[in-house]
Amino acid sequence: MTKHSHTSEHPKNEGHLRDKASFGDKFEDYEGRLDELRSNIQDRGKEAIRKFGRNVKKNPWMFIGGTALAALTLGFIAGRTVFKDSDSDEETD
Repeated sequence: MTKHSHTSEHPKNEGHLRDKASFGDKFEDYEGRLDELRSNIQDRGKEAIRKFGRNVKKNPWMFIGGTALAALTLGFIAGRTVFKDSDSDEETD
């Protein structure tokens, strides 16, 4: 019976080394894709911010009105919640 050494000459080790190299190649490929995706997302985000800024400069009153409406709506909802809670506290007394 012959003993196999744990070097790359062993058939199992060759497959393992191939798998390891294949994994490294795949990892580098995915890393490259992620870098490209991140760059693309950053570019699109910057462009969206530029467009938003241009739209605000062209028509600021629309954005001021929208912000005021959102604040009024949130204030109304928050006020109803606070008063509803205080009404239920009075009923328990």
